[in-house]
Amino acid sequence: MAYNNIVISDLHLSAGVDPENGTTSKLEDFTRDDEFTAFIEWLSQRDEAPWNLILAGDVFDFQQVNKLPTLEQVGRYNIPVYRDDLDRKAARQAGLPKKNIYHHQDFIEAGIYDLEDLWSIEVRFEGLGTGEAEMRFKTHVIVDGHPLFFKAIARFLAADNRVTVLRGNHDVEMAWPVTHEVVRRAVLGYLPDGQKKHLDNLRFLAHYYYEKGKIFVVHGQQGEAATAIRNVFSPYIRPKNKDGRVIDLDFSSFLVRYLVNRVENINPLSDNIRPRNRYYTWLVAEHPLKAVSITATVVPKLRKILNKFSKPPGLEEAERENEAERQRNAEQMDLPQNAAKALSMIEEEPTLSMGYISLIGKFMWLLLFALLQFIGIASFLAVYFLLEWYGLIQAVDNFFLRAMLAGSLVTLAVGVMGALFLWILNWLDNLRSRQKLDRLNKGPQPHYRSYAFRLHQALRKYDAAVPFIVLGHTHYCDRYQLDYYTWYFNTGTWMTLINPEELVFRERLTLSFFEQVGDRGQLFEFNPQSRSARPVVVEE
Repeated sequence: MAYNNIVISDLHLSAGVDPENGTTSKLEDFTRDDEFTAFIEWLSQRDEAPWNLILAGDVFDFQQVNKLPTLEQVGRYNIPVYRDDLDRKAARQAGLPKKNIYHHQDFIEAGIYDLEDLWSIEVRFEGLGTGEAEMRFKTHVIVDGHPLFFKAIARFLAADNRVTVLRGNHDVEMAWPVTHEVVRRAVLGYLPDGQKKHLDNLRFLAHYYYEKGKIFVVHGQQGEAATAIRNVFSPYIRPKNKDGRVIDLDFSSFLVRYLVNRVENINPLSDNIRPRNRYYTWLVAEHPLKAVSITATVVPKLRKILNKFSKPPGLEEAERENEAERQRNAEQMDLPQNAAKALSMIEEEPTLSMGYISLIGKFMWLLLFALLQFIGIASFLAVYFLLEWYGLIQAVDNFFLRAMLAGSLVTLAVGVMGALFLWILNWLDNLRSRQKLDRLNKGPQPHYRSYAFRLHQALRKYDAAVPFIVLGHTHYCDRYQLDYYTWYFNTGTWMTLINPEELVFRERLTLSFFEQVGDRGQLFEFNPQSRSARPVVVEE
């Protein structure tokens, strides 16, 4: 069956609405289940159906699921509970014997039947880890918190459509097959008895979707170092002091766990404000005590973050599996193997792969740049106020003061010249790319126009070019003609974004999607009230 393509991304479903008490998680970013249902119904009724709905990554946001299991759920999902996840004092008072890993039976034998008071403050903010059992539980939490979403998916499949799910950096945990199983069972429960066969049209892919001569879709996290994932096709490692394997997250995910989740408990909209530093500037200015409190809780996590830069156990095993999975995925997509390899070669090196030396080197450049400026300015101000104090601004006849003044001026000159030298080096380093890709360096997220261009070059080199390259990840809609044949589109997000500087031309919420019908492709914005769509206007 031939399908037309619809692409949406960055929905960021997390715990949603608690089915027991009806409250919405403070960390939830997707509150558009009704609008999504209307969108699915509208698609199914259009003449262009059947559709292949491609959910292009960050559909789920597992790092913002911090709901913790009951003791009954620990037993049902066979979740290991680590000593670091418990409050040491509460566990000791409850009579729990000292162990590294606890299982359901350990609590029963200790006469403990309620875990609510035992969890540490850290795990209450950060949630469980990324092992297989923990991810089964987290996926159930998402499914239970968004029944309308999964019911809409079932109806869409029942109308002879297809759904293809890709992984992003916020739902890389979908690498666990058990998460697919949970989603499939949820959707199956909403399918009428005579239409269970339609579940076969729900597919989960590791990284990208490629349709020969038509479209290439990938989330896009591999286009920037902070969100790039090591071994994106097989992202597993074997951590110390834990059972089995866990997911090897990207650097930004640890910032979400250790910082963003804490901030969102103060202001649930903080993750929706762009640029991100705008919110933190406001937080420091308006709520300095809260800012200090958050900083105090995050600083101890720096050791954990730094430990992530060391080579984790099981990385070599994951690398071998990643290569085999990359080849299998290319074969499944009918993509030439040399093209698939070329695509992986243009990915950014993940921040966590840099190692201590490279990381320290980058920080040293920034520190040197700031230090040179600080020394120059501080020296000048110190001498100025000293001379003013002694009334010697106009006439300096003391040899020592003249020497200090001369020294400060020399230091200032060195600082300014050093800063200028570093700026020129950076300018020269980027000159060639700016000249070649001048138009690419415009738009909402210019770096991703360049990334899409490199993807296009890799595909074209091995006769696998397509007319449409579609990404998500940036949360900003974009389109750009890469050459006479190929266009780049970015689907944006279904999250609410708040940026006061952009509200002149951009709405807070844009239910955007990319649509490909035959050889035509365009970005649209869905209007749930009128059940219609209009083209998205992209501002340069």
